[in-house]
Amino acid sequence: MASLSSKEFPPKTNAPRPSLPIADYNIKLQEEAVHQPVKFQIIVRDGHEIIVGRVKVPTPNNHAFILRRFDTGAVSLSTMFRAAYPSASEEAEKAELTWVKTNYDIAGQNGGGKLRLAGIWVPPGLALHFADHYGLGHILPSLAHAVPEEKSAYRKNARTTGGSTVVAAIPAAGTNSSSQPESASGLGIPTSLPPTSPKSPKTTPSKPAKASSPARQPPPKRSRKSASPAPSLLAKPTPTKALRSSPRRPPKVQEEEDEPEVPGPNPDQDIREAQEEVAQIMAQGRAAQQLDPVTPAGKKKRNIQATETPPIQFDMEKIEQSAMEVAPSRPVVNPRRLTNLQPTQKAAAWGGLLMAVGWGAATYLPQYLPNAFGLW
Repeated sequence: MASLSSKEFPPKTNAPRPSLPIADYNIKLQEEAVHQPVKFQIIVRDGHEIIVGRVKVPTPNNHAFILRRFDTGAVSLSTMFRAAYPSASEEAEKAELTWVKTNYDIAGQNGGGKLRLAGIWVPPGLALHFADHYGLGHILPSLAHAVPEEKSAYRKNARTTGGSTVVAAIPAAGTNSSSQPESASGLGIPTSLPPTSPKSPKTTPSKPAKASSPARQPPPKRSRKSASPAPSLLAKPTPTKALRSSPRRPPKVQEEEDEPEVPGPNPDQDIREAQEEVAQIMAQGRAAQQLDPVTPAGKKKRNIQATETPPIQFDMEKIEQSAMEVAPSRPVVNPRRLTNLQPTQKAAAWGGLLMAVGWGAATYLPQYLPNAFGLW
């Protein structure tokens, strides 16, 4: 966890940081000494489950949540700012978050595409750095160091995302729903008595039938046929039992009231932010042009043509003269130099030449002369 230390993170630019709204500071942060536990929930975006951790922070009027998504590990700086300054204006929040985006690299911290969530998300180390500035240094470390359990079944956010409906999985609800019809069945028996009361005159003839003679046994059979619908009357109250069991579920909905609603990306806000970034880039480009003005293309071409160097013209006379000056310093073999030899040198040269000719003749002529005269 050394990477999560609150070391200094120098900004990339020299732009002044907006002043924090100290007047809107959450005074409950100083009064609250008990550390809130980290709770987890699952949010579904485009069919993908994202585990989100939360810490509940009390505020003067209500409470707020600081969120962290565990697919990228990033912490929501927007929720941190709102927990520290709950009554601050939107302009103050926007100025602070814009300065953070400009001076720190937070690309990829909020996922991508449909997996993006609302707000600005920063790495845990940078979140701890800003927690000291926001007065959240005693609350955020528990969330920054939290690790969700892999095999735990966390509650899902009940909302439709990406065409898939996510229902909160509560095991206790199934057990209660199975036990409620049994208890309701016991309570439903007395409720079935009032519907049978109007039909009591039909059952009264059966009593004198028992006291009558054996010859009047067929009438009791009719009474039995009329009594056969009685089980159906007892079975009909089952819909009322289900209706009575449904009002017992709202207490479980009350447990979900503390879960924060994490909205997805706001398209209008993304468009505004993109327009602001484009305007900022264009302003920087105009400022650079004022410092280093760029000439138009036509003028630049004419300037290039005007500054082109003229073609090089060679002076052949000077070249020949320089060649002649260099030539005497180099010994060049010339046949006319043989005439300047001494008589002894000439005799040796001619003798060597004649010896070479004679040696060649003695070597090659015997091979061709006999064939030429037909002697062999």
